[in-house]
Amino acid sequence: MHQSQVILDKYYIMKINQIVNEESHIDPGIIAALKQKGYKPKGRGDDAIAFLEPGTGQILKIFGTGNGADVVKKNGKQQTNFNEHQKMAYYWAKYCDMHSGNKFLPKFSGIESFHWGSDVYLQIRQERLYDLEKDQKRTIESMAMMAKRKVPFKTMDEKYTNNHYDDTRASWKQIKEKIDEKDLRLFYQTMIDISNIADQKNWAYDLHGDNIMMRKDGTPVIIDPWAL
Repeated sequence: MHQSQVILDKYYIMKINQIVNEESHIDPGIIAALKQKGYKPKGRGDDAIAFLEPGTGQILKIFGTGNGADVVKKNGKQQTNFNEHQKMAYYWAKYCDMHSGNKFLPKFSGIESFHWGSDVYLQIRQERLYDLEKDQKRTIESMAMMAKRKVPFKTMDEKYTNNHYDDTRASWKQIKEKIDEKDLRLFYQTMIDISNIADQKNWAYDLHGDNIMMRKDGTPVIIDPWAL
């Protein structure tokens, strides 16, 4: 992890009450500075805040500081320590980068740490994504839960193809019209792999409907699949 000059100028540094939650704080000065530079808030989670970046159309995510995030000197060199939320976000971004050929994972860039005063933050740029259609979101969320239980693909497919709910059958048909079987199997296996990583890392598998979005062409994309 290399240090970089963050987009924020030291002119804006101010020490005021921290926000977001007790374990992951974001100084309001960071938010004010980004807004002044034209960044538009797009949402906030437990450990991060997202902005639409002017000019690029990308989403800039700032992961807050907190317990365990600090800067220490080791062998005379400055070393950045991330907190557990930041480590998880960094792992996810690197995982997606390592599997960049998987169309169901988001594209990241600019994975960097920065200091705001004496606090350590993580910033990541992500491609802009959009909300899934309601029925498809519900069906894909159910699909993610079946992946967690390691239900075989064929069993999962038959469950939706022969579902007694008309809207579920219709949404599954729409999904299969957009995604061929080979890619659909990859999508499902990706969910299983993410569940396995959650088990290995002792993280919560958090792949609900709001953590699956889509590109403009309708391709579903997994985001933020774990929680502490």
